[in-house]
Formats: sequence, structure tokens, C-alpha cells
Amino acid sequence: MGKNYYNNYRFKKAHNIMDYNPEESLRLISDYLMEYPNDYSAHLDHINLLISLGHVNKAKAAIKAIELQVSEDEEYKRLSSKYQYFKRKLIFMKAKLLAFKEKYTELYDFCLNYYDELNAVDSLQLYYMMLYCKKRIEEKKSKKAFPKKN
Repeated sequence: MGKNYYNNYRFKKAHNIMDYNPEESLRLISDYLMEYPNDYSAHLDHINLLISLGHVNKAKAAIKAIELQVSEDEEYKRLSSKYQYFKRKLIFMKAKLLAFKEKYTELYDFCLNYYDELNAVDSLQLYYMMLYCKKRIEEKKSKKAFPKKN
């Protein structure tokens, strides 16, 4: 990786305020990525913030863009443990985006298809995602079977 791969001080400054000032964190990370576009961890935080703040279309576009960028970065792909971690986290961001969009059936199937990858990132959150999806899917089926009377 080149010497302009990342700036730990600037990234930490943006990352550390994510929980209590997500808008400012998003601004700082967006600025940071203009200067350090190959800091893939920062891209994950950027996507996470976009989803959390409800910028669904921007999050989808960011996921597509970073997938393309990483697919063309042969040097990064040779760092197999970092690359595998990044791929698992990106899959997790896709799951989070489906959850935000309330696509529960699609999310449940996604979780089944990527179970090992999602489990490696956060097994407890995966369990709750799947449980919640199953509950919401059952509620939808129940409402269709027994519609409300007016």
C-alpha cells in the first residue's frame, strides 16, 4: 500500500464521535475519504453512518463503489486476512441496509445465505436479526390470514 493509505489520527477523530455526533462524523469521514480513498475501514464506517442516518440510496451507491474499488485492488486482496475481514464487514453492511429498509424476508434469506460470514462479524447481532425477521415475517402472514374488520 502507498504511503497515503490512511491517517490514523484523522480517522480516529471521526470514528470516535460516531455514537454521539453521527452527522459530524459522517462529514469528517467523507472529507477523510477524499484524501485517503484506499482506507477501506473508513469506507465501512462511512456506509454504516449513511445507513444509520437514513441515507439509503447513498449507502447502496457507496457499497457498489467500494466493491468495485476493492475488486480492482490486487495489492489489497493479497492481504488475505484484511481482505476477508473487509468482505465479511461489507456483507454485514448489506444486511444492515436490508434491515433498515424493512425487507425482512429478503434479509432472512440473506442471513441464511451468508450465515458464516455474518456470524464471524457478530454472532449475537446475527441471531437477533434472524429472530426479528422471523417474527416480522410471521406477523405479516398472520395479518394476511386474518385481516382486520372495519
